[in-house]
Amino acid sequence: MPARTGKQYIESLRRMQPCIYLNGRRVADVTQEALFQGPTQSIAQLYDLQFDPRYRDFMLYPSPTTGDPVHVAFQVPHSRQELVNKRKAFKLRTDYTFGFMGRTMDFMNAMVTGWYTRREKFVRRATTSTSARTTSFSRTC
Repeated sequence: MPARTGKQYIESLRRMQPCIYLNGRRVADVTQEALFQGPTQSIAQLYDLQFDPRYRDFMLYPSPTTGDPVHVAFQVPHSRQELVNKRKAFKLRTDYTFGFMGRTMDFMNAMVTGWYTRREKFVRRATTSTSARTTSFSRTC
């Protein structure tokens, strides 16, 4: 999945209509619920950071399959500079939130990338199709 903006993130929450309950009441639109507006905006700002011209060069890289910009959390680093870029991107998001958002989108992105880098282990312990599904899943994220 290409990198997305904060606006695209908020639109996806509206479109997906996640099943959220607040004090026993189903929240119809999480983006309009007062309690969630602050966190939603904070996460949207984190998505927008990657498109900021000051940070874009180290937060995004071109997808090897589509050429679309992708966040470096999905990149398997093959050079020192790619590893440095990844650290800078994670640090920027941590500094931006003063460390209060410990499980930003980077957490799951890095986990999926980790699965991808160890896909050959799935072949030995499961089936070839498990490895293929892991590869396919990492490319769609």
